[in-house]
Amino acid sequence: MAERPQNQPRLLKLFESPEHLEAACDRYFELCQAMEPVPKRPTWNGLALYLGLESRQQLWLYTTGQTEGLPPAWVLPLKRSAARVEERYEDALLSSCYGGAIFALKQRGWTDVPTTAVQVNVSVGEGLRGLFGRLQEGDGAQDAELVTQNPE
Repeated sequence: MAERPQNQPRLLKLFESPEHLEAACDRYFELCQAMEPVPKRPTWNGLALYLGLESRQQLWLYTTGQTEGLPPAWVLPLKRSAARVEERYEDALLSSCYGGAIFALKQRGWTDVPTTAVQVNVSVGEGLRGLFGRLQEGDGAQDAELVTQNPE
């Protein structure tokens, strides 16, 4: 492997190419599946540690493109692998014990609170413009009394 500058992202120091990184990701999932007596459920932390990263947060920074100096070709295998882990949590939502999966997915940006965007456009009718115009000119003294008595 060629020497690389010290300030490059850790992944570029650990793997020779994006293909080697993808192969390592695939090996992690294969090892999880081969665990005896019961296959191990892949996790983001497990994937990060297997790849030689320091934490799942570091994996998250890589997959969301928040790390300078990491070429896009290196991000794609990480995104795919993170999506594979996420798929396992989605599957867990269909089981009777899904609390942990909900927690894990919420940590990755999922939400169970519906959000609705509402845009309201308010236009002021000519009647109010006329009233305010007369008030500014000093012509609407009677109108001003009506407004202050009944602000609705």
